[in-house]
Amino acid sequence: MKKILLSNLLIFIALIIFLELSLKFFYFKEWSEGENCREKDANEIYFVLRPNCQLIHKSWEKKEPVKYFINENGRRDYAQYAQANEIMIASFGDSFTFGAMSDIQENYNYLAIKYLNNELVSLHNYGVAAQDAEQIISKIENVDHNEYKYILYGLTANDLYPLLDHDKKNFEKLSIKNLVYKSSILKFTINLILKNDDQYILAYLRRGKVKDYLKEDLSNEWKMAYSKFELMINNLPAEIKQKLIVVIIPQQIQTILSKKDNEKSNLYFEKNIKKICLRLKIDCLAPDWPKFKEHKRVH
Repeated sequence: MKKILLSNLLIFIALIIFLELSLKFFYFKEWSEGENCREKDANEIYFVLRPNCQLIHKSWEKKEPVKYFINENGRRDYAQYAQANEIMIASFGDSFTFGAMSDIQENYNYLAIKYLNNELVSLHNYGVAAQDAEQIISKIENVDHNEYKYILYGLTANDLYPLLDHDKKNFEKLSIKNLVYKSSILKFTINLILKNDDQYILAYLRRGKVKDYLKEDLSNEWKMAYSKFELMINNLPAEIKQKLIVVIIPQQIQTILSKKDNEKSNLYFEKNIKKICLRLKIDCLAPDWPKFKEHKRVH
């Protein structure tokens, strides 16, 4: 009897090891060719892209690799819509604006230019992944804006996360999550569960303070974060604010919540940013939700 139990245990362990290795080296396989194009600016304040840099990355989340070509100006532009023109636009932001995990022609900036169908409009993409509001606003202030008629800031809720007072408990939870994700079996199981919208919402609403922008009654931390953001925008030079348009970009959770007929929490972040724009007398654009919620992709 003991031999049978031991034999079954060894078979079970072997199957677990086989499954773990199969998922790790086949299902979750990723590869990259080229350089890391992202680096700190000369003053170590925000991030820039190294001119003439190329990176090809294959993520397990996409069937085909994505090509990131950074031009001689240190931007990930779509050449067809980036030439000098009568109406020039500069776009700033984080990974959404940069177009992480998306081909450049699928970037929201250039889809918008294509939709306008105006040959007189061109756009330069200054987006860089993993930047927060303070870094992005600092970059907006430091880039030469004289040639641009409009300056866009593609704002997402996570740009404001660093403005929150995170407690140690939240960081410990994040560390545990990273540890769990080292197991390919657990990673596969979690991602399978989170494909269900209801399960994704339940998981997201357990994220501590960072998820409170989805509430109508703001926590003190989020009130302070909005105040800090408003102050940073207000401190921009007048000539930049005259050109500035804040483009509110929803995150995946907001898109999922928008599909719920009686769910309004996807709009609270948008409403609070619109109030800031109104007070500062700057333009602000928000999603057309009936059309936007039909899209599954967030970048």
